[in-house]
Amino acid sequence: MLKIQVKADLCCGVGLCVKGDCAKVYQRDDLGYNSSDGQTVPEGLEEIARKGAAACPETAIELIETN
Repeated sequence: MLKIQVKADLCCGVGLCVKGDCAKVYQRDDLGYNSSDGQTVPEGLEEIARKGAAACPETAIELIETN
């Protein structure tokens, strides 16, 4: 199981993390910043979550493996 950790101080609101199918995992707030901090990645969407995290130009998204 993967948990999403967003470093809000690094997020610049570019939105690459929510492009295409990555919107199934990540959400943005009204100002355009990633608001997915603390959420669990839905089962079966782990690769999409990794793709979205890798797209972040500020490396503001970390995926943490949990039990």
